[in-house]
Amino acid sequence: MQRLVLDKVCLVDLGLNGTICSNHSGVQEVEVQRRSNLIFTAWYALCIVPGLILCVFLGPWSDENGRKPLLVLPLLGYVVSYSYLILYAAW
Repeated sequence: MQRLVLDKVCLVDLGLNGTICSNHSGVQEVEVQRRSNLIFTAWYALCIVPGLILCVFLGPWSDENGRKPLLVLPLLGYVVSYSYLILYAAW
């Protein structure tokens, strides 16, 4: 997954050729790392922040309504987070 993002940033976002992208040195590599770091930061935030917000509200709700419906939420979170990377790869 990390290699996909690095290649995508290098080849598509920055418009560099394959030789420069496979070399992994120079000023271009710093820019590739900086942009890919922003992408992974957004991805991690997409994974973590909704859970932090929802746990405050869904904890008391699950005490009254049961915990089984909440077991589906992590699956939905993975679908959303990996959809983000698939959309980025297809973009």
